[in-house]
Amino acid sequence: MAHARPPSARTARSGLARLRDLKLRTKLLVLLAVVNAASAAAFVTISYRVQAREIRAAVDDKLLTAARAAALFLVPFHDRVDGPGSIAPEEHLEVQRRLSALAEETDLAYLYTVVAHGSGSVFTSSSATREELASGTGPRFFQVTTHPSPGLVAALADHRIHFDTYVDPTDSLRSVYVPLRSRSGKEFFLGVDVHTATLEGAIRAALWRALATGAAVLALGLLASALLLGPLLARLQRVGAALHLVARGRLDVELEEDGGADEIGRVVEALRGMVAALSGAAGSIRGAADALAAGSGQLAGGAAALSQASSEQASETEQASAAMQEIARHAQENAAAAVRTGEAAAGAARGARAGGDAAARTAAAMRARWARRSRSWRRSPTRPTCSR
Repeated sequence: MAHARPPSARTARSGLARLRDLKLRTKLLVLLAVVNAASAAAFVTISYRVQAREIRAAVDDKLLTAARAAALFLVPFHDRVDGPGSIAPEEHLEVQRRLSALAEETDLAYLYTVVAHGSGSVFTSSSATREELASGTGPRFFQVTTHPSPGLVAALADHRIHFDTYVDPTDSLRSVYVPLRSRSGKEFFLGVDVHTATLEGAIRAALWRALATGAAVLALGLLASALLLGPLLARLQRVGAALHLVARGRLDVELEEDGGADEIGRVVEALRGMVAALSGAAGSIRGAADALAAGSGQLAGGAAALSQASSEQASETEQASAAMQEIARHAQENAAAAVRTGEAAAGAARGARAGGDAAARTAAAMRARWARRSRSWRRSPTRPTCSR
């Protein structure tokens, strides 16, 4: 029993049939569009990833550069840090202003220094916003860090540079933590933060640039494909038209003088050879047809002559048949005459036999009579004279 095909198989089959019925130009354009779209998508993806990686690397380099710049005046400052009351408020405020100016000039969120204190850490310096500087509400000297980022905790633990993307209660930041030492050997950690919105904005801009470039590449690819397909399909159409003419019996088709060394050129050369071969074959067939026509004429003449001869032979046969019939009639008459003659001869023979028998009887009677007379004569002395 035949099983019905599932709807998905029928749909796929009908889709393939519709795709097969499309024109070659449409198929090639769709194929090239898919290839160009895939190439553009791959280009956009790779370009975006490369640019995003480069942007992150550039931001990290910027954070390190800002940290090195701030270290120029923070290293001498930390030579004098030795507890909560070791730095005067005026000096702390001056350092805060310098850090704030550097952060504003380099479009950074915060610059700050931290030292380990007890089981945690405290701020020894920090930048502040203009509002905080005006109101005096910026981070205080030796203020405890309430929400240290994982990168800061790792730097405090292993004394190495750490990068970190950290979301605190008020912001999302990309940070670097650099362990430093003052001239007197005091260790502190310099942190530099940038808003991830800035990083994401740069990455988003890179994505838009990649998309725009990919769209341009796709458009140029489609345009180039169309320009390349035009002459190619025109040549194929000319070859197809020539094949149609050959199929209709036209062997005087005009082909390209130089088909080139590509596949279409080889097809044109093969078509030219086929047309030449067909022309030769057609000439041979035409000659054979002419010879056949001439032979047919001769055969027709011979057939006519044979027909005439057959007619004459039939007439002669009829005449011979009539003569044979006449001969047969005469033979029958002769046979009848012979029969009659035989019967007459038989009658004559019977008559002759009867006459012979009568003559024999007469002769016998006469011999008997003569015998009696002879005996009587011998007995009598005088022999009588026989009178005739």
